[in-house]
Amino acid sequence: MQVPRKLWDALTGDELHSFEQKHIVRACAFLVDTHMLLTGGVEKVLRIFDLNRPDAPPREVDNSPGSIRTVAWLHSDQTILSSCTDIGGVR
Repeated sequence: MQVPRKLWDALTGDELHSFEQKHIVRACAFLVDTHMLLTGGVEKVLRIFDLNRPDAPPREVDNSPGSIRTVAWLHSDQTILSSCTDIGGVR
């Protein structure tokens, strides 16, 4: 079952984007000065959304060994850092 996730403007309360995901999203990170959004969660899949292209499918990295707990962009958009449960690891 697909569940919509919403991105809201904190100042106006306007809905900016809606994304379909299959499970709980536990972490997200915006790339500074761009329109890229990184998400991860229970599905064990990292997703990269281009907010300038809301109808485009996200890029996916689906080989996480556990449920994703944190995500971060490093070195602009060159490196993604994530941590996961189940093995207590950082990738």
